[in-house]
Amino acid sequence: MTMTLALITVVGSIVGVMVLKRGENLRFETSATAQEVVNVALATAGTGRRWSVLAATDRTATFAYQKKPSLLIGFVLLWFFLVPGILYLVFAGKREALSVSVTTSGTGQQVQVVSNGFRGKLAGRAVRRQVTVAGATAVAPQAHAAVARNLHQQAQ
Repeated sequence: MTMTLALITVVGSIVGVMVLKRGENLRFETSATAQEVVNVALATAGTGRRWSVLAATDRTATFAYQKKPSLLIGFVLLWFFLVPGILYLVFAGKREALSVSVTTSGTGQQVQVVSNGFRGKLAGRAVRRQVTVAGATAVAPQAHAAVARNLHQQAQ
């Protein structure tokens, strides 16, 4: 029983790490302008901890995330356990990339967000959430007014 529980825990941990490390490619349309999308990406990922802006134009933005391993933990592991200390110092650092690009489509702007880790996924989804909500709230009053005019014309 204990062996089965340990095996399930190990397999679940491995699957969890694989899912978190897998990147994501988001593609969506928005009525926001390309500059607004890039500004939202800069505000979301560009101001986050350990995110740095590599390049930004009016239609693209590229970010990098880098976290170095803790030297204190590495030193303690090296002092007591040589192999785990070396493995920790080699593999504990985290590097991720996030790229946001905007192209013009027939109905608005086509946005593509590409990431290679879970922090990039979260930042990309935050950009999508902010841009689609902002676009929907900007269009809703105009659509409501157009529907009201059509109903008024039909009533006459």
